[in-house]
Amino acid sequence: MIYRLNNSKPIYKTPGILPLLIFLIYILFQIVPLPASIVKILSPNTYIIYAESVSLLDPTAWLSISINKKSTLSEFFRYLAYVCIYFLTVQTLANKKKLEQTVYVVVSFATLLSVLAIVQYYSSKDIIYWFREVPNNSIVFGPYVNHNHFAGLIEMILPIAIALFLCLKPQVTYKVSFREKLISFIDPQRLESHILLGFSAVILLLTVVISVSRGALISVCLSMIFFILILVLRRQQKKSGLIFIFFFIAIIISVNWFGWDEMVERFGELKNERGEIHEARLEFWKDSTKIIKDFPITGIGFGNFGDIYPRYRSFLSKNRLVLHAHNDYLELMIEGGLISVCLVAWFFYALLIPGIRTILTRKERYSFYLFIGCLSGILAILFHSFTDFNTHIGANGLYLFFLFGLLISAANTRLRGLKTKTILEKSNHFKFWIVTPLASLALITGLVFNIGIMVGSINFASVADIFLDEETPINVLKKTASSVKKASKFDPFEGQYYYALGNVVSLMNKPKHALDNYKKAIYFNPYNGEILQQAGLLFDNLGDKKSAEKLLKAGIRTDISNADAYGTYATWLLYQDKKQQSMNVLKKALSLYPETTGEYIALMLMNQFETQDILEVLPDKVRSYIELGNYLEQSQQYQSAELVYKKAFSLIEIDEDLHHSSFSRIAQFYINTKREDEALNILLQGINYFPNDVNLRIKTAKIYFKLGIPYRSKEEYKKALTIDPKNKIAVKALNSLF
Repeated sequence: MIYRLNNSKPIYKTPGILPLLIFLIYILFQIVPLPASIVKILSPNTYIIYAESVSLLDPTAWLSISINKKSTLSEFFRYLAYVCIYFLTVQTLANKKKLEQTVYVVVSFATLLSVLAIVQYYSSKDIIYWFREVPNNSIVFGPYVNHNHFAGLIEMILPIAIALFLCLKPQVTYKVSFREKLISFIDPQRLESHILLGFSAVILLLTVVISVSRGALISVCLSMIFFILILVLRRQQKKSGLIFIFFFIAIIISVNWFGWDEMVERFGELKNERGEIHEARLEFWKDSTKIIKDFPITGIGFGNFGDIYPRYRSFLSKNRLVLHAHNDYLELMIEGGLISVCLVAWFFYALLIPGIRTILTRKERYSFYLFIGCLSGILAILFHSFTDFNTHIGANGLYLFFLFGLLISAANTRLRGLKTKTILEKSNHFKFWIVTPLASLALITGLVFNIGIMVGSINFASVADIFLDEETPINVLKKTASSVKKASKFDPFEGQYYYALGNVVSLMNKPKHALDNYKKAIYFNPYNGEILQQAGLLFDNLGDKKSAEKLLKAGIRTDISNADAYGTYATWLLYQDKKQQSMNVLKKALSLYPETTGEYIALMLMNQFETQDILEVLPDKVRSYIELGNYLEQSQQYQSAELVYKKAFSLIEIDEDLHHSSFSRIAQFYINTKREDEALNILLQGINYFPNDVNLRIKTAKIYFKLGIPYRSKEEYKKALTIDPKNKIAVKALNSLF
């Protein structure tokens, strides 16, 4: 920008830049501290969040719309990068030579990346580029931890490759001789480009299929339907349909080479163990609509979905974090409210309407095809955004905004030898003395913010894994405190650092100093239940029981499905001699996570709970009663254990979270007590509920064999093999039976 302004290069008006700039200003507004009364008017439910966290510790504190300022500031710099890419793309590609070169570079890059991704996928499936390991729940493809996001990148570039492939097909004039037709068809430069672009398009689409991204495959199909419809509507382009037929035949042949099995398997995952349609995204979306109702105008703050979602989630998974809605439209509404939705709609109107009007007046074939290719790529990612969060992935977001700029350039850049390079008007609003300090400020601030985060994380990482307790030497505590302080100085918006420092100084017997740090931690992250509850326990140590209980309850409200938060509060109630209240809280915790029953049984036994008290606490969940039955069985209280297991079995029909292992565990009790007939009855019931469970089939086969009914045993082993043909236990057992 400095170069262009300093050398009197023109700055062109960029469609939609005004709503984008207002959008950036709005993100910054979300982190501005405001009087509590103003926040209460703008967002009543945000005020409630602060009332049960920050305001409990500091009633005079000024509050912001965003409940996590660091996340919102991070989003500001991310969107600022997107806007800069869009703006600079429009300015740079006003030159026809740069426009053509850039398009070829992008398509070539995507093709080479796809080839590398395919090679990596079949040679080192779970390691990025053969050396970078990733979490176990990842589905790696190319340089992406998430295969959906790799497919999101490729689906944006694929229509451009197809557009150029069609645009550069050899032109044959039918009123000339055969020799002249042949010469025009085999024009070396055009034919080579046509073949290479066709090859690129096949590779790109093949990569989307191999990545087994269901959302991407559907999005590509929809965007291609749009592409074909536009071509058909132009009368002179009807013959392009034949090329599309040959193109998709090539794709089908290529996919057959690699196999359809994984794609079929991915779509098969839509069904759960009981054969019912189940998709976690549906749960996220249902919960997201509740959040939108509570924060309709201003949202909760950009980047804060992961903070607010636990308050509303119905999807229970003890170790699973949900950081995105898996629907960019819902997430935009949640984080920015109706204001952000209006600004985004304004931007798309300013981007598309003038662009479409302009391209309809252009007679340049290349411009038209490139415009339709860009528009189809944008539509592909917009379709995919209904089921994923591609725009929150930095690389994909940048390419999307690059496509916005390329769309404008395709519509406005002149490709013929005219004096004016572009149809876009020149802007008189960009002055050197205005742009230079603003751009420099944005650059420096972004660098300081992001480098600070990096340095802070390095300092914190040096002590994060050190185990601290009351017996830790004072010199270790001081060293840890020093490192955490440094981290908080470099990254002052990170609440976890203040929380960690509060924990350390608490061990150093400085409760007031610890409380000050907890206050800072809660101010920057008022929706962290662990911090709220830890602050509550500190208030308890200081003798303020009332504030302690409020913070402990608030810790539960931040994550209504967090059994650990209920357990902390229940334990505190027990120490306050509030047994009945504690039992009510424990029952709620166990209804959320029945598998934690064993942990809480130990807690209740430590506090002299009788068996009857424990039974009163247990919710009507099969797994809770099985856990209690297991404890009683291990304690050799077989009669009581049987009664509890029978109760568990009686709850099967009303338990919505029924698990196949429940039948195996109940049956095992009867096997251990030499009652195979009753065990068989339990297993057969289990097969009725889970007909495709291999383990239940194999266990049933073993019981039949013990009971002297070998033919039924063979039947069950065979059924197990129809479900899992490679099951070694069933194969070995059948071989021995025959």
